Amino acid sequence: MALVSCPECGKEISDAARSCPHCGYSMREAAASQVKRTPLTEKTPSRGYGLLLCIFGMVAALGGLLFCLFFLPLGIIVLAVSVMMILAGVEQFKDAQNGVCPYCGNSVTVPLKDLTCKCPHCHKTSTKKDNFLETID
Repeated sequence: MALVSCPECGKEISDAARSCPHCGYSMREAAASQVKRTPLTEKTPSRGYGLLLCIFGMVAALGGLLFCLFFLPLGIIVLAVSVMMILAGVEQFKDAQNGVCPYCGNSVTVPLKDLTCKCPHCHKTSTKKDNFLETID
């Protein structure tokens, strides 16, 4: 156990205490009111790689259509892979930032134009301020 300062009176108390023995301040309120911040980093898009993926995806789509004429199951698989390649290529053109969700700690991608981020893992929303993600209380 460690000693921490009470946010209300400033006296040292145990970090395991539920309330301050001096002034009665509830430490749960202090824990709930603290904002967690995690840094955001710039994601550098690779437009050349994105263009290459899109071109290969389109060529694969044409090949998939030809395969559909002769062997339908293989043609469908090739078409599905080509769609994934095109979507991955388009993703390279987006300007975004990578970061960590301040609630659950999983990695998230935040578009530059967005001011909030909804975590795909814990589904909680955080705000973007000064290249940081902050919890919303």
